[in-house]
Amino acid sequence: MRNPELMKLGDPNPDFTLGIRNTFNYRAIRFTSLIDIRQGGDVWNGVEAIMRQNGQSRETERRGETVIFDGVKEDGSPNDIPVELNQFYWQNIEGYSNVNEPFVEDASWIRLRDVTLSYALSPAFTNRIGLSSATVSLWGRNLLLITGYSGIDPETNLYGPDRSIGIDYYNNPSARSFGVEINLAL
Repeated sequence: MRNPELMKLGDPNPDFTLGIRNTFNYRAIRFTSLIDIRQGGDVWNGVEAIMRQNGQSRETERRGETVIFDGVKEDGSPNDIPVELNQFYWQNIEGYSNVNEPFVEDASWIRLRDVTLSYALSPAFTNRIGLSSATVSLWGRNLLLITGYSGIDPETNLYGPDRSIGIDYYNNPSARSFGVEINLAL
């Protein structure tokens, strides 16, 4: 049943966040990585809400199916009322315009935030070319995301990083990037 009162459906704030930085050195090679963990918090998947309303979600492929939802009627007896999953159902019950509770999801994730592999050139070589040190690094950011969230990225939010969290409404995901870095010291 739809509740006529507006109510809080979720909390975008995580229970905790944790970052684990690892650094491994072997001779002239250095490997570093950062694993970010976010536990808890909620995100509203507005993209899925609109897609269901418009009949574009995979969930709406069940059009025309008749189902009896688990639950009880107002008198406490088991629900036995069949409902046809027609366009009215998807637009008005499961769609964006009325009930948003089905679209509030857990925003927990584990993310490989960054990885860097560096090689320090030998002092014998760098001294010969007039440098005290030189390092070449390959790096990558946002390389892996493990989450139960059905949208694009639970870290994204509609209003940018400083305004709010927990609203996914056709937002861009965190960018994946790669690069090469050269550090020279005189």
